[in-house]
Amino acid sequence: MYPMTSHTTENTLERITPIAKQIGITRIANITGLDHIGIPVANCIRPNAKHLSVSQGKGVNWELAKISAIMESIEAYHAENPQEADLFGTFNDLQLQHNIIHPRYFANQFFDCSLESVNLPWIWSTHLISNQSILIPHDVICLDSSKPLQHRWLFNVTSNGLAAGNTKEEAMLHALYEIIERNTLTNWKKLSSAEKTHSQIDLTSITSEINQALLNKFSLANIQVTIWDITSHLPIPAYYCMITDDHSYRNLGVFFGSGAHHSADIALMKALLEAAQSRLTFIAGTRDEIFPHYYAGKKNNSNSFILVNGNKKFISNNNWLMTVDELINDLIHHLMQNHFQQIILLDHTKKELNIPVVHIFIPGMS
Repeated sequence: MYPMTSHTTENTLERITPIAKQIGITRIANITGLDHIGIPVANCIRPNAKHLSVSQGKGVNWELAKISAIMESIEAYHAENPQEADLFGTFNDLQLQHNIIHPRYFANQFFDCSLESVNLPWIWSTHLISNQSILIPHDVICLDSSKPLQHRWLFNVTSNGLAAGNTKEEAMLHALYEIIERNTLTNWKKLSSAEKTHSQIDLTSITSEINQALLNKFSLANIQVTIWDITSHLPIPAYYCMITDDHSYRNLGVFFGSGAHHSADIALMKALLEAAQSRLTFIAGTRDEIFPHYYAGKKNNSNSFILVNGNKKFISNNNWLMTVDELINDLIHHLMQNHFQQIILLDHTKKELNIPVVHIFIPGMS
């Protein structure tokens, strides 16, 4: 949860805490003390989850970390229990009567298959540019791993773009930021070493009070921080953060975080918080997808990094002071300018829970 929310922290907690039991959360754990950094991280445990049974949350205080973890669990619950498909049929047949997106936009590229002739389940969604209803493959919005889905192997099924919020608009904004963040990071990783070095931030140029406080926590814990400005052709500030320690008795290796937001300070805050969360996730070892080889690969991997301070100045900005609707429209405008013409929204919101959850897809964004 970040600034520009329509509810206070207290109101949000009051609203979502009773829902925890309804979606199967049996425990909300404060795992902050498992590390010595002191940045709040929460775990939500759902033993009967159909995908991942543990969700994480982070924040500058415990209340925000708790909200973040519960919201992530709410997102997962909705995607694990999606609406039923609206139609069944092949793309070739359905396109004759319905507005439908070609399934190749969601293909995982591992299989050479004529998707046009595959009989698939489809669900109605909304094209955010045309505001028209459009059919998308049902498989791409379902994260239920408890049962085999006949056609899941055809598609790239992820939680990227899945978000919850106090309002539908807040959820949409969080989803768009996440998609842009991950696409920006993918593009940055393709740069040359020289280009990456040029994008490294001079930590002394960071002046915002909240980020200075986070950096101070890392410093007091003897954790080295490296930050890169990964902002791409989309003029939305984005940052990539690496944290590492060189403790001879407890070298956990390196951990990363990234963030994107109209506000450069908030984008950086998100990256710093995510890096701290990823380290605590590793320490706690409660995530279903963390296997022994992951720990083996982490051992002493910080040796491959040369830690130096960057030269690029961090620049705060104040041109993001808009309403949530204005921020969404600004993101869509920039996406369209960069030739992303398919921005599709699936509304997961369940009436009985009344917490807005959306899944946004932007074909062509990695």
